[in-house]
Amino acid sequence: MNRDNTRTLDAIEPRIARFISDQGFYVLRDKATGIALNVSYTPEGLKWTMAPNGSGKLIFFRKAHLIRHYNKTTLQPTKVEIGGDVRPSNKVYVEKFIPTNQPTNRAQKAEYTWTDKAYKMAVLNAGAFPA
Repeated sequence: MNRDNTRTLDAIEPRIARFISDQGFYVLRDKATGIALNVSYTPEGLKWTMAPNGSGKLIFFRKAHLIRHYNKTTLQPTKVEIGGDVRPSNKVYVEKFIPTNQPTNRAQKAEYTWTDKAYKMAVLNAGAFPA
């Protein structure tokens, strides 16, 4: 417990952090807070990160959104594109993902979330791709 009687989150285990950092993942972080927003195998994969408020905004870009194309007969989606202002946002940045302990519970919870996702991606996909 800390001074305001809220439970502080445990540190990320060094062996887990090493394992994740050795996998070569990338993380999208909020520039103002350093909070992790998503992880991916490539920086390209982070471009599809949506705002958590359900607005449909792609936060990697300044003011982009998804454009869905549908088959006129079956009404099934046929293609998804990124539209709008696709210049990179100055509010986020991409870096190699090395899980680190964060100073606030909110930031630490986000770091746990994306560390867990990266771990599952690494373990579940182990051997799924030819070397």
